[in-house]
Amino acid sequence: DVKSSSPVDGIECADIEGSVQYDGYYTVKMPSEIKLAKGEKFSVVVSLKSNNGKNYFLAEDSSCKYEKGQTYFYSAEKGWQDCADTIYKNAYINAYTQKDGKPDSAELKKLVEEYDGKRGMQTAIDYCKSVLKKSDAGFAEVNNAVKRINATKNECDEYTVITTAAEWNEFARNVNSGVQYRNKTVVVEADIDFEGVEFIAAGMDEDRCFNGCFQGNGYVFRNISAGDEKDNCIGVFGYIGKYSCVSGLTVSDSRFTAKTAGGIAGICQGGTVTACGFKGEIKAATSGGIVGSLEKGTLSDCWSEVSDISGIIGSSSSDGKFCVLNCFSTAKDVLENVKLADNTDKLCEMLNTNGGINKSNKRFEQSGSTVRYHAIPDNSSSIAQETKAKASVVGITAIVCLAVIICTAGIIVMLMCLKRKKR
Repeated sequence: DVKSSSPVDGIECADIEGSVQYDGYYTVKMPSEIKLAKGEKFSVVVSLKSNNGKNYFLAEDSSCKYEKGQTYFYSAEKGWQDCADTIYKNAYINAYTQKDGKPDSAELKKLVEEYDGKRGMQTAIDYCKSVLKKSDAGFAEVNNAVKRINATKNECDEYTVITTAAEWNEFARNVNSGVQYRNKTVVVEADIDFEGVEFIAAGMDEDRCFNGCFQGNGYVFRNISAGDEKDNCIGVFGYIGKYSCVSGLTVSDSRFTAKTAGGIAGICQGGTVTACGFKGEIKAATSGGIVGSLEKGTLSDCWSEVSDISGIIGSSSSDGKFCVLNCFSTAKDVLENVKLADNTDKLCEMLNTNGGINKSNKRFEQSGSTVRYHAIPDNSSSIAQETKAKASVVGITAIVCLAVIICTAGIIVMLMCLKRKKR
């Protein structure tokens, strides 16, 4: 209910404090829902304090579309100033709102029914189903789900879809014959068990490597046994190129042997490996749980459960043209920023909290004795705990958390009432 030319001349609805580590854009959720009437004027006020004492006010320049009464800047000398009258214009602050009421999900339901089971669309369909199950899904969430399924149906005919060991091996043979899948998408839509089945690694050298987009979607390859000491490089991918992107694949209970071997890739010449994990054995002169030799590229949100070898990577280029972020292992790594975890539970916790820095986003969960990545946000497709003992612990934890939440909510309500009474 802001009425004057000061953004703080109104009723304060929420006050949030926090810290960020890096420059960039951040989305901050309100602690509780804030109701706004149609046409009501409100403000979002941001105060920044830097550890080094250097504070910057970032705003769009005069080439942007702006009006008076939209953005204000505060200085101790002049107080609140309308940025339309200064060298600054609109600040980089946005408030995201949604309409009251329940959105119409009829179109989304129709699309899900029409394309459910179509190859290449499973992840999008699962996401849309999770939206339909939510009782509090908003207009934006439903609209985004419709857009996602429409975008996927227009592209999925171009995807290479893998659901069986035979389909994987056919894909690997293509790569090894020189088909790099540049600008192509490969998606996995099922767990695959290679017990007693031939396994062919995809990629052999710089000319015969994978250079496309590989989406594991949280599925697991199990019981792979491949390679020997004469092989140059091996992993699920023997060699991945500088344009590659491999994400969301877990390899469990598997064994690789070569001169250079990694659970996901033997040699990474570039590209990105993210949200991938390995549990098993590797025998090689240069060995890593995720990548044997990391020449260039980026590894992020990866984990490995291995012994007697380097945790995430075996070796890296001396020029340092690589990046490893938020990676954890049960074995010591050649990189100092790869942190150690004692067990699978700890791996999940550290992956979900960026090593304890952020709150849990629950993108990773324990599945049996290994870690699985969730392609569906907000943990919509949860994995059942395998034992009653674990279920009991989860139940007790949920009760304790609920009690803490209720108590905290009560304290917040009391403080808000006292604050309004004081005013």
